[in-house]
Amino acid sequence: MLKVTVSGAFRSNNELNDFSNIELTMPDCPDEWIKSNAINRCFAMQAEKQFKKRIDSIHSLYVDHVEKIEPKIVKETLVEVVDVPVKVKEKDATGKMVEVEKIEKREVEKEVERKVYELPLCAGKKIKSLDWEELQHFAMMFCLRSVPLYRSCDLRTARQIAYREYVNKILGKALEEDYDFGAAADFDVPETATSVAKYQGNADKIFDGTDKIDEHKAPEENK
Repeated sequence: MLKVTVSGAFRSNNELNDFSNIELTMPDCPDEWIKSNAINRCFAMQAEKQFKKRIDSIHSLYVDHVEKIEPKIVKETLVEVVDVPVKVKEKDATGKMVEVEKIEKREVEKEVERKVYELPLCAGKKIKSLDWEELQHFAMMFCLRSVPLYRSCDLRTARQIAYREYVNKILGKALEEDYDFGAAADFDVPETATSVAKYQGNADKIFDGTDKIDEHKAPEENK
């Protein structure tokens, strides 16, 4: 996962609002897709939560900083059952008390550390149940730019397109445009993408901080 700090301006109710130091989170992706994903897949929903107002369009957006989100170190206490040698006294064959060694099973607490990675919102969920923000993470995770943008259509249609794109371009199976979405077998979204769709990106525009986006357009229109 990436944490992307952006600045710029957006329109809301015909008013222009400047913003800076807004942190967006997105699945890890090639550098050439970071700005496009920030504009098209992340900003509207994540900024609406922070500003508590509707984002109608993006006037300008600049990528100021990008960093990978490091895993959290979590300490846990585990209980293990171990064999412990103990000395006990018991009678031998002659009736004499003697000391012998036996093995007892005892519970022992052990503190361990493990890394907990932040995952895309869609990880571990069914494709057919993804909400709008999860669908955007799904699209970024697999680089499926045909997955509809937030508010561009109804949610069921967006899920249907996302499902078709995943089967065709990631699983490599043929699926017709008019397939029966309701009857199709659902899939669990993995935690990491072992395969992604390939497109030409926009690496030449990512970090120059000079290009402005006048409309909230689809990714293929903002290359």
